[in-house]
Amino acid sequence: MGNLPGTARTPLPPARLPGAAAEGPSLFFGEGWGRARARRSRPGPNALPLPTAPGVSQPRNTRPLCSPPPPLTLAQPTLPLPLSTSAPSLVIPTLTLCARAPTQVRELGHSSVVVRQKSLVAARELLVVSQCRVQCIMAGCIPALVTLLSDEDVVVRERAAQALQLVGVNTPGCVHLLSERAITKLVGMLCDPDAVVRSAVFRALLEAAHSAIVRAELLSSIDTVLQLMRSAKEEDGDRVDLALQLLRSVLLGRQQEAAVEALVADGAIEACVDLLWSSVDPKAQEGAAWVLHLLTVPEDGKARAVASGGVQNLAKLLSSSHGGVVKASSAALMAITVSAQSKNLAAECASDPEVYGALLDSGDDELLMNVLQVVSNICENAGGRRRLQPLQPRLERMLEARGGVADVDRLSGHLGQTLRQLLFETLPYRELPAAQA
Repeated sequence: MGNLPGTARTPLPPARLPGAAAEGPSLFFGEGWGRARARRSRPGPNALPLPTAPGVSQPRNTRPLCSPPPPLTLAQPTLPLPLSTSAPSLVIPTLTLCARAPTQVRELGHSSVVVRQKSLVAARELLVVSQCRVQCIMAGCIPALVTLLSDEDVVVRERAAQALQLVGVNTPGCVHLLSERAITKLVGMLCDPDAVVRSAVFRALLEAAHSAIVRAELLSSIDTVLQLMRSAKEEDGDRVDLALQLLRSVLLGRQQEAAVEALVADGAIEACVDLLWSSVDPKAQEGAAWVLHLLTVPEDGKARAVASGGVQNLAKLLSSSHGGVVKASSAALMAITVSAQSKNLAAECASDPEVYGALLDSGDDELLMNVLQVVSNICENAGGRRRLQPLQPRLERMLEARGGVADVDRLSGHLGQTLRQLLFETLPYRELPAAQA
């Protein structure tokens, strides 16, 4: 090929690939300049071929001095799509959501029922996001929701209670619920004529009762506690379980002694025992057993539980196929069998070694400690100790598997105590003889 007239080809230094060993010193300004020139000579991703005359070849590893910049890719703006839990891939900026809070709060007081229903749906979706929840509270959504609890429309009342449930997911939200007297209003809504609304109210109160300040507020009114127990007796379906869960959560608060005494005097123990055998819902049986566990702390509660058949019913539920029922029943039986009267009764109707042997293989440490405590309590009776003797080899193997030391951890301590109670021997005389002079 010939050159253009008046031009001469200038030989270029051989280009080297990155990392290739140098063949010798560079022809111009040393080795460093050669490397830099080799880097500059690599064609970029957007390099265009140099215009050349016909018959003139283009040098390799060259690029034009001015190549077009790479095309800019701009992010597509997010459209204000409606919120939907069924489409998690649609992400709406949080700031856009928070900006809707004042408008949604204003629409909660609209005169149209349809607008109120739709605004409650939008408000619930805003309250799910923590940042938007703060904006909704500051915009005054709680007073608006409390007002809607008295709405004539059933759907509006239900959705208002569901929205208040989302407010009570944390302690700051519960503080606002108390300051706006929303908890008091929700308690009053337990008598709503519609069952769907009552279910939503129970769930809202149960969510808020995880906070200690709400439990203290509910415990401060004995009438409220008694109303919860009456709801558990009079309701049906899942509301029985919700009422018992709420009552248990309230009784776990501090300074509950007055509430427990009022419940025991009002017949709450007899109602719980009745639910143990009459209810076919395992959740209701579990809730009744947990409440019974808390109500039998005082001696009067233990005596009432024994008199109403609580020991017999709890012993039957130890063979239930529902794990929660078994754990709650063992806890209640553990609390009741502390008294001497209950030990004598449990030695007769709650001393089946096969039942306890099956529970010892459960692998649940909490259930194991409950069962071991029940066995220890029953073993204080001579007849119960004799019936439970078949458990000795199993308990010894369990203690040996944990190192053979009785006080290494809590479970080992319970195993050692149960074995000592099981191996106790009754003396042939009621009093020790006087020491010989």
